[in-house]
Parts: sequence; C-alpha cells; structure tokens
Amino acid sequence: MAAQRTLDFMIGWFMDPLVFGDYPKSMKQIASPRLPSFTKAETRKVKGAFDFIGVNYYFSLFVGNNAEKFGNDQRDMSGDMLAKFTAYKEKPPIDAILPPNPLPSDPRGLPKLLKYFSDTYENPVLYIQENGYGIGGEDHLNDTKRVSYISGFIGSTLKALRDGSDVRGYFVWSFVDLFELSSGFTLRIGLYHVNFTNQCERIPKQSALWYASFLKNNCVIKFEEESTLQLKYPATPSIMQI
Repeated sequence: MAAQRTLDFMIGWFMDPLVFGDYPKSMKQIASPRLPSFTKAETRKVKGAFDFIGVNYYFSLFVGNNAEKFGNDQRDMSGDMLAKFTAYKEKPPIDAILPPNPLPSDPRGLPKLLKYFSDTYENPVLYIQENGYGIGGEDHLNDTKRVSYISGFIGSTLKALRDGSDVRGYFVWSFVDLFELSSGFTLRIGLYHVNFTNQCERIPKQSALWYASFLKNNCVIKFEEESTLQLKYPATPSIMQI
C-alpha cells in the first residue's frame, strides 16, 4: 500500500490527469482540500494532452509505511506520502529526494517501472530521458562502475521494449560533469571529466570510450536469468569489455 501510494504521488500526480483527467484517489483522500480540483472543461483539456512521457530513472528504493507522519505538521508532498525509503535493506531510511551514496544499481527495476506505465496508463510513448551514475568526491577516469551501470540499464530498456513497452529512446545523463541539483559540483555524473579549476578541461572517462564504442559498433546483447546483461563488441585497447 505504501509503494502504491508513493507511485501515486510521484507518478500519478502527473499521469492520472493526463490519461484519466483527475488526480489519483489516494492523493485526493490525503491531500484534500489542499489539492485543487478539475472542472469538467479542465478535465477535457488536459486529458490526452501529451505526445510522449519522459522518464528520469536512476535507482530503486525499498518503500515502507510511515504512519508517524500522520501527526506531523509537515503537510507537503513528502509528508502526505506517509512513506519511508531505504536504498539498502541493512541501511537506515533516507530522504527520497536526495540520492543515496553509493548509488544502488538495479537494472531489473526499470522494466518493472516501464511495465507499470504500460499497464496503468494505456501504454504511452516513453523516452528514458535521464539515466546515469554519479560518483562523489574524486571521479577517476577508469569509472568501471559507471560502465557496468549504463550497460545494465541499456539492456533493461531493451528488455522492456521486447516485453511490450512503447520505449522510443534512451539518453545517458550526462555528457560532461556539471552542477547537479542539490549536490553542486561534488557529484560527478558525466561521461567526460571536467577540471573545474583549470579552464574546465574535458577528459573522456572509460565510460565515454565504452559508450562511443557501443554506439558505433555492432553489439550483441544477451539476456540470461534474472535479466543479467552481457555486452560483446569488437575489442580495442582503450575499451573495456563487460
């Protein structure tokens, strides 16, 4: 119930009006009367008013009920969800808005989310418009964890497509290190390293070389049990194989 309520607040808040013309029932029950209502004219205007849906996906979270927030004065989106989040079962709850450190990698979560879009919202056209791996502190050029992360999610996107989701594109975030929301310059998420103290010099990381090879060369993508991804492509001295 907590997981569904979280999906309603994080996805249904936008998708339900676009597909069904109104907010999810759970939001109306919890946030009313602070939640505005649609007139019949507004429902007709907003329903179906989209060409595609862009999805930002980075990691999966465990969701649990948080009844303590019923008496909390913090009546905003976070408080109304009445949920607590953990990135790892053995770690304490985290803020759902800020990414955990280190970033957990669960490529199996993305196809499940895309299937949720397909089953719940009449299989809309989807683009993975953001997916990437951030590393705090010094970001070494040999970023093998980022390569593994990106390769896994490219494979899981393909799995969702083969399972019937109308996925039209996938985009890695980001091309270069930059100023990240709520993390500033401390979280490096780019394929290219940027030296912010030396005229913003750009150096390709291992992930940039791998991604370029993936796009340019013929790749064989094979799924095994548990949606494990294997990528094979023509080897070069500068490209690592996954």
